Amino acid sequence: MTYDNNTQFADEGQAFQELKRRLPNYDLSNMKRATTAGEYKGPCPFCGGNDRFFIQTQGSLEGHGTCRKCGFSGDKIDIYKKKTGKNLRELFQEYMPECQYQAPAHTPINGSSPQPTTPRHTRQDKPLLPQPSCMDEWNNQCLSIKSAGDVLKPFIDRRGFSEDIINGLIASGRLKIRTKNGKQSVAYSFSPLPGGDVGTIQYQTIDGEAYPFTVKNGDPVNKILGTGHKAGGGVFFSCGPDIKSTKTAIITESVNNAITAHECFPDVSCIALGGSTFTGKLSELLPYMEALEKVIVCGDNDSAGDKMAIKARQILGEKVHSIRWPTDTPQEYDLNDLLQTGQKGKIIDLIQTAPPVHVVDLPDETPVQPMIVKYYDMGTVCRKKITIEYIVEDFLEEYSTNIISGAGGTGKSNFSMNVALEIAKEPAMYQGNEFEQGGVLFDQFIIPKPRTSLFVQSENNIGQVNFRFNKMAGNCPVCKRALKNIYMPNIMDDVLTSGKTFEDPVFYQYIIDLIHKIEDKTGKKIDILCVDPIISFLSCDENHSVDVRRQLDVLSKIAISTKVTPVVIHHAKKDDSGYRGTSAFRDWCRSHIELKRTWGASERLTENETGQVVKRQASIPLIKVHHEKSNNFREFEDFTLKMNQDLTFSVTNAVVSPEKARQGGMVAEVLSSFPGQTADSTKQLTKAYIDRAGVSSTSARRHIVEAVKHGYINQETVLLGSMPSNTYKLPK
Repeated sequence: MTYDNNTQFADEGQAFQELKRRLPNYDLSNMKRATTAGEYKGPCPFCGGNDRFFIQTQGSLEGHGTCRKCGFSGDKIDIYKKKTGKNLRELFQEYMPECQYQAPAHTPINGSSPQPTTPRHTRQDKPLLPQPSCMDEWNNQCLSIKSAGDVLKPFIDRRGFSEDIINGLIASGRLKIRTKNGKQSVAYSFSPLPGGDVGTIQYQTIDGEAYPFTVKNGDPVNKILGTGHKAGGGVFFSCGPDIKSTKTAIITESVNNAITAHECFPDVSCIALGGSTFTGKLSELLPYMEALEKVIVCGDNDSAGDKMAIKARQILGEKVHSIRWPTDTPQEYDLNDLLQTGQKGKIIDLIQTAPPVHVVDLPDETPVQPMIVKYYDMGTVCRKKITIEYIVEDFLEEYSTNIISGAGGTGKSNFSMNVALEIAKEPAMYQGNEFEQGGVLFDQFIIPKPRTSLFVQSENNIGQVNFRFNKMAGNCPVCKRALKNIYMPNIMDDVLTSGKTFEDPVFYQYIIDLIHKIEDKTGKKIDILCVDPIISFLSCDENHSVDVRRQLDVLSKIAISTKVTPVVIHHAKKDDSGYRGTSAFRDWCRSHIELKRTWGASERLTENETGQVVKRQASIPLIKVHHEKSNNFREFEDFTLKMNQDLTFSVTNAVVSPEKARQGGMVAEVLSSFPGQTADSTKQLTKAYIDRAGVSSTSARRHIVEAVKHGYINQETVLLGSMPSNTYKLPK
């Protein structure tokens, strides 16, 4: 940098400070104070994100701005360069005409040039080393070839590319050859859009030897070749038509995936970001979004690929679509993996059917609009005519918070599916029922009207759900119609939802949007949101009270905003001694139903060793349903369910264990041998039972008590003189 005779700056640092002072201050009229002193927040001037742009107005970082949506971060000069599109030379000419700014000199790899005397923003005792010029490296070190030929045949065969596509990249100057350290490599050029000087070069060995681009705590280079550059902000690898002359753009992370997309869609602009640090680079595409009709994100089949699609939607808007990987696709697969295995048709189908990305950007801290302050006095509340409705009377109250818990394998998921199916049936389905307006759940709980359910669950894939609901519905047309009132999200052609938490603002909004989309599409109100199991959607330790309650309250917020009733499925401890985790689960819910595994007896006919048909007692698994907590209505009494072969549930009284059933049957058998099948006293029945069973007097009396308790025999108490005495008879 040179100056005229009237300026005196000790070094470039002072000149840049003077430029910052002369630039206009950032307009704070549409911003508001943030929590940090001297910090303001408001709409981002680059991506439009509400409440996401933060700017400092005091201290050493005065004038520095950061956007938490598009990733921009820079000082006052950077902000004005990006807002106005002017470079440093133009800013100096406009605001400091007395200074003649010159860009720092660079040193080619195979040459030398003077080092700047006073590097920008550096101490004189620690000067910046001159950086190699990518354009010089591209022109001088990379060899142009006319066609792929035999040189690139191993590379083309391994990657599945066609020779015509590679020749096209060679002709357009996007691909060259480089030989270094005894290895031949493909060189890819990264440039600004829609074109310009090479800003980054990435290398890939022809023989396929793996290499990373980034070296920790050092220059970003190819470790094997000892050269190459990280694809930083502002430069892209692109193939196909210019982004300005096409209506659709395909975005990938790696070059190989961009070339793969170009193989399938040669008339579409295919752009590689060049790495996983894509937040800042995506914002560079904003100027082209108005002309584009669709942007298709082709991320890898991993969490980074999912994040890439969501971030693209937040930055680039509603035109963003994203491919959905089928559930049977291996983790970390990408487009080129499919091409290598001969699945070009599958790539075309994935891209052509890529659905829109439905996410809504939420503010990091406070809502965009200030909260409206309102209040109620209790007199007003009590004058309101509010009717408390039941989804299932004395079992499930509308809009209350509910937990169903049980040990693994108890049948929690089947139980919730069965309940959803029963309450989904239309009134006409209950003709002939004594309750004309609805059905009855488990022989005792009235269903006033049909209801719809949305399941968000992470344990049963589409095949398992298909099997269970088909089994429950059977050939019953009534049940098959009711299935249309039960919904699950379609995620990559499956019904599993995993890796998401309610505290994630994107997932929070996704659930709200999902509910509204179903309601808008079907014209039906979603009544129940069933989360199975809750632990899959918490990002915290289930034993941490504060964190668990905060995330359950987010679920409550979803329920309130969409007017649904949340039903949470939660795991019990291994010993079935209560639910897992903190008491915050119990505090949050208004109703808690426990499912406990138990065993019952079922009488079977079988042949003994002599061929005689005899009765035996077999064990059958049962579920005891216990209403552990109910704040808003009376707790129902315990009852026992048996799972039928069609996976539905029916109430059963067979709660006695097989051993007690065998003992009760033996007591009844002994009693049947008495005249009139009646024993006049406990002593009389006990003696006969001891003779028959060969047990002690204490055991005999205990077996008789259990036989009475479980209905195998009846007991009556009569007075003999002034003393009570028990008589025993067989049930009629």
